[in-house]
Formats: sequence, C-alpha cells, structure tokens
Amino acid sequence: MAETPTNPGPDWIPLCRLDAIGIGRARYVEAANRPLCVVRLGENDAAVFDDACPHAGGPLSGGHVEDGCLVCPLHQWPFRLADGVCADTTAFRVRKYPSRVRDGTVEMAMPDVK
Repeated sequence: MAETPTNPGPDWIPLCRLDAIGIGRARYVEAANRPLCVVRLGENDAAVFDDACPHAGGPLSGGHVEDGCLVCPLHQWPFRLADGVCADTTAFRVRKYPSRVRDGTVEMAMPDVK
C-alpha cells in the first residue's frame, strides 16, 4: 500500500523582531519580492499586509492604527486589521497574509506565486 503524502503546511518567512515595533505601530519590510507592512497588534500578536494602499498607493507602513483599522497616511483610508477590507467602502481591500509570532519573530506564510 502506497503512503499518502502529508501536507507539511506553509513555508514560513521571518520578517522582523516583534519587539522592534511598538504596539499599534507599523513597520515596512520586504520579503518574497514584496513590500510589506507589519503591524504589531499586542504583546505577542502581529498582522502582515501588502504595503501599498489600493486607493493611491500610499505606504501603509507609514500609517497608524485607530479603531481596529490601519489608516493610510495619504488620504486616511481605514483598512480593518481583521481582514484588510476598507471600513469606509468595502469595494477596496489590502491583501492580508497569514502570519504568526514565533520565538519573538514575526513570520509570514509564503504566498502562492500567481
């Protein structure tokens, strides 16, 4: 009987140390040939998004966290930290990547290349 291959899960890419980001603050990083925005949500939690606002390309890593949203510094568009959807108009969203904090390092699941 042949063995069924197991799915090992995603490859995780280290992005930055969590303690290098203040709680409620964002930081720019590059990984997997992408500009990314890492947001520290709490003592041991972070979220990872594409760094460009879909409205005008503003750097989300230069924004701030307010009312559960990452706010773009150019035109103040708020993107929900939970899913990346714009809180003002659901027609826009920023891609959110699966992420985790492991041994104090923020990691992101390697995105599918398409």
